[in-house]
Amino acid sequence: MASSLVMLLLIIGIAAPWSPTALAKTVNSTRVLAKFDHLSTFNRYLSETGVIKEVDSRSSITLFIPPNAVLDPVIASVGANNLLVIADILRYHCVLQYLEIKEIRSMTNATGIVLATLYQTTGKPTGEYGFVNVSVSHGGLIHLGVPGAASNATVVKNVTQHPYDMSYMELDHPLMPMDLGIDQGAAPSVNNLTAALKAKGNFNTFLGLLASTGVDKALRSMSAVTLLAPDDDAFKALPPNALAELSQAQKIALLQFHAIATYFTMGSLRSVATPLPTVASSRIGGFELNVSTAGGKGVSFVTGLNRADVTDTELDTPPVAVYAVNRVLLPPEIFALAPAGAPGPALSVAPSLAPELSPAPTPGPSSSPSPSPSPSPSPESAPSPSPVMVPAASPPAPPSSETPSSSSSAPEEAAPGRSPSAARASVSLDGGALVAAGILVWSWMFL
Repeated sequence: MASSLVMLLLIIGIAAPWSPTALAKTVNSTRVLAKFDHLSTFNRYLSETGVIKEVDSRSSITLFIPPNAVLDPVIASVGANNLLVIADILRYHCVLQYLEIKEIRSMTNATGIVLATLYQTTGKPTGEYGFVNVSVSHGGLIHLGVPGAASNATVVKNVTQHPYDMSYMELDHPLMPMDLGIDQGAAPSVNNLTAALKAKGNFNTFLGLLASTGVDKALRSMSAVTLLAPDDDAFKALPPNALAELSQAQKIALLQFHAIATYFTMGSLRSVATPLPTVASSRIGGFELNVSTAGGKGVSFVTGLNRADVTDTELDTPPVAVYAVNRVLLPPEIFALAPAGAPGPALSVAPSLAPELSPAPTPGPSSSPSPSPSPSPSPESAPSPSPVMVPAASPPAPPSSETPSSSSSAPEEAAPGRSPSAARASVSLDGGALVAAGILVWSWMFL
């Protein structure tokens, strides 16, 4: 009997690796980097820009990280709120391959090799600007730079590795491709997307907010955009001090909620599948819009709290479209409606996205706000509530994005569907192993 049990364990040990159960990638980059205070700027912006989700979606990747002392001036030069450009700076430091110092020295020389970065996957770079050249000098130092140009950064030291999944190395200088932070070959219509609104003269509040938050510059760096522009009357319809009660982070998210990183004609909006992610979605998740064409009289955008009707097309020149809307779109991630019949104000403001620009708790995809399943009324028959603004009861405050428990990098959200690293993966016993075990037990009964 003892020998049979030993054989059973051996069969389980052999069969288990055949299990089709998905192997889980368990590295949490923000927790790893949280141990290194001098790399906190890079770590913080991984979460704030949403690039951490792209990093987590890769089965093998190497992060070359400049310390705060050299990265902070770069962030300041492009603008701390210019998250689209900052995101591309971070992406350019992420090589799509697991590398170790010994491996780099064995596979390259003074001429170097060219490797793809996460920035290349955006489709924005021209030529080889989405690649980085990695070379080794005679002294064994590892250098990185733009292909065809002198190397401008050197690996200072190894930070840590999780073979063969995540590798982290420290650089002495940031990497800056030549076209980073410059309009990426965008058409003139993208560069001048606010010109049409200025000419109309009744979008002053919206234009002022875009300029004061830096969102206008971020939008002009995009390759395509559909902008939903509330007119001045829409802002006047908000409760008194509505904008004043918002933090800077909430203002940025609110404006990005009115932009979609895809060019849509009016016709394509009538048939597009919803919900649609907005520019705010790419940064911190949530912030999605539904499109309604009920009654066939026009196009409306529905947030779950209110709806805004398209009143005019201000600009439609590929790759940019600007549509005037009659209400300010209210994202549930920032605002909340009071229960029907409850005394007091009808609308409240959620706590500030704190720390600045980090995500507030948002519902998952299954609970994303969507239109009621019942037939929607036409835009004319669906007035938006006329709320009064007061502070809301605060939900639990989100953890700081500078701590390893940042919500944007929680393990359960880290990498749906990603390829695993077998070196660290845990395997479970599948049906095949159980069948093999059952055969052995049956055989043992008749010994």
